[in-house]
Amino acid sequence: MADKIPPSQSIDWTDDQPDPDRKWYKIISVKPRERLSSIIISRKVVGVYTHWIDAGTQPHMKNEKLCQGCRMNIRKAWKGYLGVLWGLSGNITLLEVTPECVRLCPALQGKTDLRGMNIVVFRRGVQRNSPMQAEVTRMNQIKGLPPEFDLRFHLCRLWGLAPDHFSEEQ
Repeated sequence: MADKIPPSQSIDWTDDQPDPDRKWYKIISVKPRERLSSIIISRKVVGVYTHWIDAGTQPHMKNEKLCQGCRMNIRKAWKGYLGVLWGLSGNITLLEVTPECVRLCPALQGKTDLRGMNIVVFRRGVQRNSPMQAEVTRMNQIKGLPPEFDLRFHLCRLWGLAPDHFSEEQ
């Protein structure tokens, strides 16, 4: 029988300093009667299949045995994400877009480099789940645009997963 290790000895303590590039970015989604204008940092939309579980989004896992949503027979839905500078605040956030939004906006469909473009998103109705629409326009050269960052890494962190959950081998 293996010796029990006390929990205090199982903690991964370190004297290393935190990585200054490992920031937390929140997800924003447009609400009815609001228009959000942002500058896109990403080059393209990152799509992921998700499940709505306990009033929150969780990623769908390719291995259904590991996928909580599939085990609960909850349908999966596609969501897209862009890294953006949000409005006048200049805060970096993840902007959530819907399939309808991408379908109606050719610039979001993967053939255009979106980096540095302006995006305005809004809902076409007054319900929380009203169809979302986007308008993407070119801007004059933007100086000092923050570097593109790994959206998948930040989504994994927000979902409480190790980033290797999105490896290509799955």
